[in-house]
Amino acid sequence: MALLALITFANVLVRYFTNQSFAWTEEISVFLMIVLALVGSAAAVARNSHIRIEFFADNGPARRRRLLARFGALMTALLFTLIAVLSSRTLYDDLRYGETSPGIGVPQWWYTVWLPLLSAVIALRAFGIFLRHGKKGEDERQDGPPTGRSQGGPAPSGGSDPHAVGERGGPPSGGQAT
Repeated sequence: MALLALITFANVLVRYFTNQSFAWTEEISVFLMIVLALVGSAAAVARNSHIRIEFFADNGPARRRRLLARFGALMTALLFTLIAVLSSRTLYDDLRYGETSPGIGVPQWWYTVWLPLLSAVIALRAFGIFLRHGKKGEDERQDGPPTGRSQGGPAPSGGSDPHAVGERGGPPSGGQAT
């Protein structure tokens, strides 16, 4: 991200002072934005924090929530598997025909290789989430609202409310603010 900002800032300065710009900055910036978006997507899938409609995903019986989570993870895995396969064909064509980039003339596969690789990483992470949601225990299959802890488990230490505020506005004695 810092490299992207630095390249763009340098191009703005050069364009401002000379009324010309570096030809390579747009090409590199677009490439870095795509890689940044794919790496961010892989991190979101790994943390299970991708975009979803929380009203449907977080409410209702536990079985329905689990099935919706598995369905979403499976669809994500299938989509990124398809992207990986199709972009691999593009990569093959770039290698086969010796395509070069229009701005700076480097081999086009330098840019193309990252799409199938990062798409495969995202697909594998989504498939891992799909498998993880299939391994839930019997106590999480019961109906009821999500509590953030297992059914019937002990309450968090330090009182019944871990987010309670003490007398002076800080956390209760012995606890830490989260």
